[in-house]
Formats: sequence, structure tokens, C-alpha cells
Amino acid sequence: MRNNLTTKNLSLCAQHVKIYDWDHFFCAFFAPEAKRETLMRLLAFNAEITRAVSLSTSWSIAGPMAGLIRLQWWREVIENRNNRDHEIAQPIRDAISSQELKHQDLLSLIDAREAELEGIEDWHQWRQIMMTSSGKVQSLTAQIMGVTDPMLLQAVASLGVAYENIRLARYLPTILQSGRCPFPKTIIEKYHLIRGEDGIRISQEDTQSLRDILIQEVHYFLKQGTLATTLPKEAIVAILPIVFCKRDLKKSRCWDKMPAIRGIGDRLAVIYTAYKGSIASF
Repeated sequence: MRNNLTTKNLSLCAQHVKIYDWDHFFCAFFAPEAKRETLMRLLAFNAEITRAVSLSTSWSIAGPMAGLIRLQWWREVIENRNNRDHEIAQPIRDAISSQELKHQDLLSLIDAREAELEGIEDWHQWRQIMMTSSGKVQSLTAQIMGVTDPMLLQAVASLGVAYENIRLARYLPTILQSGRCPFPKTIIEKYHLIRGEDGIRISQEDTQSLRDILIQEVHYFLKQGTLATTLPKEAIVAILPIVFCKRDLKKSRCWDKMPAIRGIGDRLAVIYTAYKGSIASF
């Protein structure tokens, strides 16, 4: 695995995921080699549409319209109505043609990102969007690994949301600075989260308050995902990101002092879980 992680011969999609979503990149390498590239294509696509709502130009230049245009571009790629060049566009088309990925699943991920850009009304809608974006990516990972039970897939999706929430909480200052505001309108109004040319400015006190809210959601979705701990060993890769989540949760008061790059302790914890083939209940 070490050679695969460091080689210059990674596929275009794997290179993309390594740059923009390293946690999932690392976890995906514990999938069987025959399924690894399919995972990389899914993750690369998700990273790209997430970038569409993360780039500050989406707001400082044209409000949500710039992000919506980017998402529409990918919608046309998925629907085979756009042949313009992008390094991962053709691998995504190939995965759809070979039925490794379903175009409707990818379109639903775009729908969720569009909903975020258009504005999230309340926490109920926020949870729905989380489950149909980050949660769906994780459940699709489980399906690629052969999981078909609906209850298990729902639980895996919940763990995907738990991981995404801890990621949002840990990197919140950077995410807000990028211009992305993944909160419902009630929170935006309460904390006066206003997008400007340099992203969203927020006090340290308000940052901690928002982090505490996200951490509460982490605990909620961890509980909802308990059943996923019963996944068979061969599908454990579908919930490996939760190892990072649990470790980050324990260090929540030290996030701003921690390096962005994962340390050896985090990596070893994932490696141990992957080879053990199981994860403890939450």
C-alpha cells in the first residue's frame, strides 16, 4: 500500500482525490484493487462538486450563480451533453458507461450541492441535504463494496454525515474563509455570517459556538449509524473515515493548533481498523 500511496502512476481521479480529499483517499486504498478505481472516480466527482460550493469566487463575483453554473456543467457531463475537457470528466463518463456508477446517483449528489447554494431553510432540511450528499457518498461506497441491505446502507450514510460534520467543525475557519457557508438560514442570521471578497469573517467565540453545534450533530449521527459497525470485514472500507472522526472528536479543543496533515497516529488507527476488519461501537 505504501508504494501505491507514493507512486507517480496514480490515476487522474486518484491524484484528484489525494489533493482535495486526502482522508477518503487514504481510506480508499484499503478497498480491493479491483474496486479501488471506482471508489476514486466517485470520490473525485464528489470533491469536484464540493469545490463548486467552496470557491470564494462563487460569492464574491456572482453570488451563488457561479457555483450553480459549475454544477450545471457537471450535470451536463453526467447526462453526456457536455464534451468539454476536464481531467476527470472522461473517467466519470467511463464509469457510467460501464455501470460502475449510476448517473442518477451522481445527479442526486449535484442536487444536494445545488440545494446548499440556494440556501438551507432549517435544520430539518440541513440534515436531509447532509444525508443526500456526504451520507450518500458513503452509502455508495458501501454499495461498491457489495452491501445491499437498506438498513445497513442508511447507517453507513449516517456515519458519512458524522465524518463530514467533524471535518466541517475542525476546518471551519478555512471553510468559511473560502466563502462556503454550510449552515441553515437560522444560523446564518443568528451569527451574521456575511460573505465578502475575503470570505466570511467570524469571531473566535462564534467559531467555537458553531463548532459545538456541529459536534452535537456528530454525536447524533454516530448514534444513528451504530448498525454500521456490523458490516462484514470485506466492506469495512465503507466506514473507515469514522476512525478519523472519532480521533478528531477527542481533540476538539486543540484543532487550531493541530497540523492540517494527518499524523502517524491517525494513519495507524485507520490501518489497524482496516486489517482488524471491525470497528468498536460508539
